[in-house]
Amino acid sequence: GRVDGDGLRCENGRVTLAGVDVTGVGDDGVDLRDCDATLARVSIVGNGGFGVRAQRGGLEIRSSNLQRNAAGGLRSQPVDTLVVTGTVFARNGRAPVGMVGGSSVGGAELLASQSVRFEGNTVADNQSTSAAQRAIVCDDRGVVTVRNNLLTSTTAAATTTCPVAYSMGIGTAWPSDLTNTVIATAGYVDAANGNFHLTPMSPARGGASAALATPDLDLDGQ
Repeated sequence: GRVDGDGLRCENGRVTLAGVDVTGVGDDGVDLRDCDATLARVSIVGNGGFGVRAQRGGLEIRSSNLQRNAAGGLRSQPVDTLVVTGTVFARNGRAPVGMVGGSSVGGAELLASQSVRFEGNTVADNQSTSAAQRAIVCDDRGVVTVRNNLLTSTTAAATTTCPVAYSMGIGTAWPSDLTNTVIATAGYVDAANGNFHLTPMSPARGGASAALATPDLDLDGQ
């Protein structure tokens, strides 16, 4: 299905969205409050607020696409549990003009009171008011696992407080971990037009840890 203009909202319930396109919404594309939600193969693109805003409840996002959402890709305020796998977060958020404006979240805010698992995702060229918020943001609530991701920021430097491991990146500084690799180029097919698949010669192919990754994580098994 396709949603234009109004967005999707769930309060005090449970919802599964599969194969849905949410685009052109003036505010948040998907708004979840006290809702247990699963989003699978959902495209949330070009909305005026956050791609997904969630508060409390459990949230799983898998094999989905969040691009060009003005306020940021994912806002969690926090949720109870958060699982995100095989998903693209690209060109979300706004950079400040001078010292004014800009979004509080770029790619994804990973805040959960119990646990976070963020694995097999692509996070590329998101913007926000500060370098620490451009890619992914974590805090010390719950158990946080962030591994086997591709983090690239070619338009502005990014940093993260997330415990990134077994990941590859460009222009992103993360806490010291010898399992991470800095690469010169990601080798996306056509990032300018929103295609973040990897070319056959991409140095990011097979870059995740074989010991940790599972075949269903990456949308293309790369």
